[in-house]
Amino acid sequence: MTGPLEPNDIQALLDYTEEDFADWLQEGYCALTSTDREIAGYAFFPLHNLMASRQSIADFLEQIYCAFPDRLNVKARFRKGLATAFERLAREPNMERQLPEVLHLATLIRADELAHRLVPALSLIPKRGGVNPTYGALTYLNSLAPFAEGPPIVRNIVTLPDTEPRFAVFAWLTMCKCDPDNWPNHLAASRELISAARRLHPGTPEITAARFASFMPLANIAAHLHRLVYCDNNELARQADNWLLNALMGSPSSPYLVIRRETDFALGLRPSTPDQPMPWEHITEGDIRADDPTPFLRRISKDYWPPSSDQRPARSPAIETDLGDIHAAFQRFDSILQPNRVEC
Repeated sequence: MTGPLEPNDIQALLDYTEEDFADWLQEGYCALTSTDREIAGYAFFPLHNLMASRQSIADFLEQIYCAFPDRLNVKARFRKGLATAFERLAREPNMERQLPEVLHLATLIRADELAHRLVPALSLIPKRGGVNPTYGALTYLNSLAPFAEGPPIVRNIVTLPDTEPRFAVFAWLTMCKCDPDNWPNHLAASRELISAARRLHPGTPEITAARFASFMPLANIAAHLHRLVYCDNNELARQADNWLLNALMGSPSSPYLVIRRETDFALGLRPSTPDQPMPWEHITEGDIRADDPTPFLRRISKDYWPPSSDQRPARSPAIETDLGDIHAAFQRFDSILQPNRVEC
């Protein structure tokens, strides 16, 4: 079948309860793993014939979900049934390849009912056969942002046994997107895991900075920058936030630059072209600490200050020659997390 579903196509599901949907989804995903082609061909009966020509199970089930009328509360029952089915499927043998598909569907339809079942379910899933549902789980949580309950769930996911360090940065970015006002706290809680990821993947800081800059408001970064930990000692610096400060604003390819007037600092979004206006925000001062980032800001900042906030700053030649172009980095990492889809 091609084209949108008709009302008659989904009529058989409209009276399903939450439990009915849980059974239907569980049986459908299990049938897909069957070595018996006849059983696999009847997955998601009675709509199995509509699914036959579709490459993505998640896209097909999302289309069914979108075809449900809002007035009958069918969508809510479907989402709750999906959460129950996910938890059950995690206990089924040989289902590790289907569970990322379930998470992908939950991401597409923003089924927040599944969020609090993630950690118990993921703890049951074996990490074998090259299949790891951690990325799907983090992508799903990212799709719910803003979601204040997200960070504790993310922290529990990345501390599960066998979770690879490569997920540490993605986990921190997910926490930041779910709860942007507390991004320094999430960084502090992730230092050890991110440090391990950086040792394994040298390009981590640049990728992280580009992605962080793509969704975090400039004002939010400037307001909380003083909470980061900076250390001049090379040995101790590995446990500080030097890597992020350097990646965000310490090089010509960083997304931001720092400007100063005497002891005051401002954070500006580095233009990708010389004639592009430069938005900027005053960097909030924090309590004086031995490990605050002020020495770093003083070292990298340009001796230049924008006029009042209702005027655009006229950049000096010194600033003009130091404008790096991070457009390519933004293009590479712009769509790493949440798909651009129309809400049903």
